Amino acid sequence: RYAALYTSIIVSSFAFVIFLMLPMIQPQIGERWFATWGSTSLTLAWILFLGALMIRFWKSIRSCQFRQYEYRPFLYIVSIFALSCIGLGLSMHPWIVPYHYTLDQASAADTSLSLILIGMLIVMPVILAYTIYTYSIFWGKSHVHQNEHY
Repeated sequence: RYAALYTSIIVSSFAFVIFLMLPMIQPQIGERWFATWGSTSLTLAWILFLGALMIRFWKSIRSCQFRQYEYRPFLYIVSIFALSCIGLGLSMHPWIVPYHYTLDQASAADTSLSLILIGMLIVMPVILAYTIYTYSIFWGKSHVHQNEHY
């Protein structure tokens, strides 16, 4: 638990440094974040929300000694990672290759995308059915406290 707490503090420090350095390295992102009062207030709200999540994460590391709350640190860190990626994506929107190509310019032809969609609509249900079938076969076959020798 101590290693988790110290590691989370180090990772949080790196995230904070990245947040501070990104507008300096990429001036376009700095302009997008701080150009108007509306974008500045939205950026500050995003940062405060991520900071509150990080504080809740630190507190959950200390309180996860109770078995019923051990899932919380995982949920908090996944939320922090997802929101950080969403924030970076919104900062780079609409560019898929930064400041060179938009998503429309980098995408394939419509006929190719239609073929991929048809293939996905055929393959995804097969994968889902196979996964459900596999889980139904092995459901309840292993137990946590079973003393079996392999």
